[in-house]
Amino acid sequence: MVLILHETPLALVHRPVAGPGRWPRLWSERELLLERQHQRLRDLISAQIVEVNAGSAAPAAAVEAANQRLLRQLRLHLRLEERWLSACGCLCPGHRAIHQLVARDSEAGWRQAGSDRQQQLIWLQGLQAWLLEHTDGPDARAYALVRSLPPSQP
Repeated sequence: MVLILHETPLALVHRPVAGPGRWPRLWSERELLLERQHQRLRDLISAQIVEVNAGSAAPAAAVEAANQRLLRQLRLHLRLEERWLSACGCLCPGHRAIHQLVARDSEAGWRQAGSDRQQQLIWLQGLQAWLLEHTDGPDARAYALVRSLPPSQP
């Protein structure tokens, strides 16, 4: 079994976002956490793509567990992002609808791919493309909108 880990720079891993025992309150802290989650999702997807491309002999249970973890991390990220953008008044219905659609479609795509490596690769590459497009588009615009608000607003 080939295992490739994509390491996050130490500055992002060991940098306290909000201090011990509390969630970030300032948008600047929240944005850092959301961006770290984006990177973690990119890393998880890339790792799975490498596994599929390598023709890894990983047990089906391990592949399934990795994909379930990826989907769980995606859902958690989407919910947190929605909560924080909504609290600032910067989550439009279209952005929320995109999140609901990708959560539903990514789950369905994973199930449809099953154990077929080619279908898994197509699914993972589609999810990867969506994440890159979304973070550079709707997320970037929403985050910029929050940053443009007066400091007391978010």
